[in-house]
Amino acid sequence: MGKFLLDDFFVTVLFDLGADTSYVSLKVSQMLKRTPALLNTKHTVELANGKSLEATHIVKGCNLVLAGQTFSIDLIPIVLGSFDVVIGMDWLSHQRAKILCNEKIVRIPRAGEEPLVIRGDKSAPVARAPYRLAPSELEELSTQLQELLGKGFISPSSSPWGAPVLFVKKKDGTFRMCIDYRELNKVTVRNRYCHTPKYQSIGVTGLVSSLHSGSK
Repeated sequence: MGKFLLDDFFVTVLFDLGADTSYVSLKVSQMLKRTPALLNTKHTVELANGKSLEATHIVKGCNLVLAGQTFSIDLIPIVLGSFDVVIGMDWLSHQRAKILCNEKIVRIPRAGEEPLVIRGDKSAPVARAPYRLAPSELEELSTQLQELLGKGFISPSSSPWGAPVLFVKKKDGTFRMCIDYRELNKVTVRNRYCHTPKYQSIGVTGLVSSLHSGSK
């Protein structure tokens, strides 16, 4: 498991030896600037809960960047839970990839070169319990989330990763939502090619970052 670049989006990827085919979540497939093609035959997907569903389309020729190298991959859009992309045996066998589960490493052989080594995320998902909020803060949380959703600043997510929120009261009596990223920051790997943005906290220095809609 890890985060990799699919076309222009960073996605959470699971390499799954138990999956015959590779899949992409419906949400991510709608973000890709590609028109899904109709499958020649309906594809039946058996889910972990024993249920099955039928997929009718496939997104062809997506660009997946792994360890600095770009690969082409065809993905079938279905409803996925915690992951954006599941890479199955169709792609893994084509690339003659080997998965070292205990080390969370995928090796892809390359003619005349050293194998490409893809290292997964060894960290367990971080999802701290939410802070206790007063009824007025819960109401404010709902209001601000709806506002942020409406403006497109955030979107619903089923990710197993998360961080709790709290509120800081501003001088005018209104509340500013803040997110406690401390536990997430402990397992965040900085991109070696980019500068990590500096988040500023409001009222609690070095503790949390603020999420707001531009109000001061």
